[in-house]
Amino acid sequence: MRAMLPMLLAGVLAACGPKTPAIGVSPQLADPDAEQEVSAILEAAVTGDPKGSGADSLYSPSSTVVANGSLRLSTPRLAGVQPGGSAAITTSEVSVRGGVAWAMAEYRWFSTELNVVRIGRATVVLMPRKGGRGWWIVHAHSSTTAR
Repeated sequence: MRAMLPMLLAGVLAACGPKTPAIGVSPQLADPDAEQEVSAILEAAVTGDPKGSGADSLYSPSSTVVANGSLRLSTPRLAGVQPGGSAAITTSEVSVRGGVAWAMAEYRWFSTELNVVRIGRATVVLMPRKGGRGWWIVHAHSSTTAR
Protein backbone atom coordinates (compact mmCIF):
# COMPACT_ATOMS: atom_id res chain seq x y z
CA MET A 1 0.00 0.00 0.00
CA ARG A 2 2.88 2.41 0.83
CA ALA A 3 4.33 1.93 -2.66
CA MET A 4 1.02 2.94 -4.24
CA LEU A 5 0.63 6.14 -2.19
CA PRO A 6 3.04 8.29 -4.30
CA MET A 7 1.30 7.20 -7.53
CA LEU A 8 -2.13 7.90 -6.07
CA LEU A 9 -1.02 11.32 -4.80
CA ALA A 10 0.49 12.21 -8.21
CA GLY A 11 -2.77 11.24 -9.94
CA VAL A 12 -4.87 13.38 -7.59
CA LEU A 13 -2.57 16.38 -8.01
CA ALA A 14 -2.57 16.03 -11.80
CA ALA A 15 -6.38 15.94 -11.81
CA CYS A 16 -6.48 19.19 -9.82
CA GLY A 17 -4.15 21.07 -12.16
CA PRO A 18 -5.24 23.60 -14.80
CA LYS A 19 -6.95 22.19 -17.87
CA THR A 20 -5.55 23.14 -21.26
CA PRO A 21 -7.06 22.31 -24.63
CA ALA A 22 -5.38 19.73 -26.87
CA ILE A 23 -2.71 21.07 -29.19
CA GLY A 24 -4.19 22.45 -32.39
CA VAL A 25 -7.76 22.50 -31.09
CA SER A 26 -9.35 25.87 -30.52
CA PRO A 27 -11.44 26.07 -27.35
CA GLN A 28 -13.89 28.39 -29.13
CA LEU A 29 -16.72 27.24 -31.33
CA ALA A 30 -16.56 28.01 -35.02
CA ASP A 31 -19.29 30.21 -36.39
CA PRO A 32 -22.75 28.64 -36.77
CA ASP A 33 -22.49 28.98 -40.56
CA ALA A 34 -19.65 26.42 -40.57
CA GLU A 35 -21.75 23.96 -38.56
CA GLN A 36 -24.66 24.42 -40.98
CA GLU A 37 -22.36 23.90 -43.97
CA VAL A 38 -20.91 20.71 -42.46
CA SER A 39 -24.46 19.48 -41.69
CA ALA A 40 -25.44 20.07 -45.33
CA ILE A 41 -22.40 18.11 -46.55
CA LEU A 42 -23.25 15.24 -44.20
CA GLU A 43 -26.85 15.22 -45.45
CA ALA A 44 -25.70 15.25 -49.09
CA ALA A 45 -23.24 12.39 -48.45
CA VAL A 46 -25.90 10.18 -46.85
CA THR A 47 -28.72 10.91 -49.29
CA GLY A 48 -26.40 10.73 -52.31
CA ASP A 49 -24.67 7.48 -51.36
CA PRO A 50 -27.26 5.05 -52.82
CA LYS A 51 -27.49 7.17 -55.98
CA GLY A 52 -23.89 6.58 -57.05
CA SER A 53 -20.87 8.68 -57.83
CA GLY A 54 -22.58 12.09 -57.46
CA ALA A 55 -21.56 12.15 -53.78
CA ASP A 56 -17.89 11.54 -54.63
CA SER A 57 -17.18 15.28 -54.90
CA LEU A 58 -17.88 15.58 -51.16
CA TYR A 59 -14.84 13.43 -50.34
CA SER A 60 -11.18 14.42 -50.40
CA PRO A 61 -9.22 12.50 -53.06
CA SER A 62 -7.15 11.03 -50.22
CA SER A 63 -10.09 10.26 -47.92
CA THR A 64 -10.35 7.01 -46.00
CA VAL A 65 -13.76 5.34 -45.80
CA VAL A 66 -14.42 2.23 -43.70
CA ALA A 67 -17.79 0.46 -43.61
CA ASN A 68 -18.38 -2.52 -41.31
CA GLY A 69 -14.61 -2.93 -41.03
CA SER A 70 -13.91 -2.92 -44.78
CA LEU A 71 -12.26 -0.20 -46.82
CA ARG A 72 -14.65 1.37 -49.36
CA LEU A 73 -13.13 2.96 -52.43
CA SER A 74 -16.36 3.87 -54.24
CA THR A 75 -20.08 4.26 -53.67
CA PRO A 76 -21.95 3.09 -51.82
CA ARG A 77 -19.59 4.16 -49.08
CA LEU A 78 -21.80 3.75 -46.01
CA ALA A 79 -22.40 0.45 -44.23
CA GLY A 80 -25.71 -1.18 -45.07
CA VAL A 81 -26.32 0.95 -48.16
CA GLN A 82 -26.83 -0.64 -51.56
CA PRO A 83 -27.17 1.04 -54.95
CA GLY A 84 -30.73 2.25 -55.42
CA GLY A 85 -33.23 2.83 -52.69
CA SER A 86 -32.99 5.91 -50.48
CA ALA A 87 -31.05 6.97 -47.42
CA ALA A 88 -31.90 9.55 -44.78
CA ILE A 89 -30.35 10.85 -41.57
CA THR A 90 -32.48 10.25 -38.50
CA THR A 91 -30.23 11.95 -35.93
CA SER A 92 -26.96 13.83 -36.14
CA GLU A 93 -24.55 15.93 -34.14
CA VAL A 94 -21.99 18.26 -35.69
CA SER A 95 -18.99 19.93 -34.02
CA VAL A 96 -16.55 22.43 -35.51
CA ARG A 97 -13.35 23.51 -33.80
CA GLY A 98 -10.82 25.58 -35.67
CA GLY A 99 -9.94 23.82 -38.90
CA VAL A 100 -11.55 20.46 -38.10
CA ALA A 101 -15.16 19.33 -38.11
CA TRP A 102 -16.64 16.02 -37.11
CA ALA A 103 -20.13 14.62 -37.19
CA MET A 104 -21.92 11.61 -35.84
CA ALA A 105 -25.07 10.45 -37.57
CA GLU A 106 -27.58 7.66 -37.46
CA TYR A 107 -29.11 6.94 -40.84
CA ARG A 108 -31.50 4.55 -42.52
CA TRP A 109 -31.23 3.01 -45.97
CA PHE A 110 -34.42 1.58 -47.35
CA SER A 111 -35.61 -0.03 -50.54
CA THR A 112 -39.32 -0.44 -51.21
CA GLU A 113 -38.42 -2.61 -54.18
CA LEU A 114 -36.52 -5.08 -51.99
CA ASN A 115 -38.69 -4.44 -48.89
CA VAL A 116 -35.53 -3.85 -46.80
CA VAL A 117 -34.56 -1.28 -44.17
CA ARG A 118 -31.07 -1.03 -42.69
CA ILE A 119 -29.93 1.20 -39.84
CA GLY A 120 -26.39 2.53 -39.70
CA ARG A 121 -24.22 4.87 -37.68
CA ALA A 122 -21.37 6.95 -39.02
CA THR A 123 -18.61 9.16 -37.70
CA VAL A 124 -17.29 11.62 -40.26
CA VAL A 125 -14.25 13.93 -40.08
CA LEU A 126 -14.07 16.97 -42.37
CA MET A 127 -11.31 19.47 -43.16
CA PRO A 128 -11.41 22.73 -45.10
CA ARG A 129 -10.93 22.37 -48.83
CA LYS A 130 -7.72 23.75 -50.28
CA GLY A 131 -8.12 27.48 -50.73
CA GLY A 132 -10.51 27.63 -47.78
CA ARG A 133 -13.70 27.30 -49.83
CA GLY A 134 -15.93 24.89 -47.97
CA TRP A 135 -15.29 21.51 -46.40
CA TRP A 136 -14.81 17.97 -47.56
CA ILE A 137 -14.83 14.57 -45.94
CA VAL A 138 -11.39 13.18 -45.11
CA HIS A 139 -12.49 10.17 -43.06
CA ALA A 140 -15.75 8.28 -42.61
CA HIS A 141 -16.37 5.20 -40.52
CA SER A 142 -19.78 3.53 -40.50
CA SER A 143 -21.38 0.33 -39.30
CA THR A 144 -24.80 -1.23 -39.34
CA THR A 145 -26.70 -1.63 -36.11
CA ALA A 146 -28.83 -4.53 -34.90
CA ARG A 147 -32.03 -2.83 -33.84
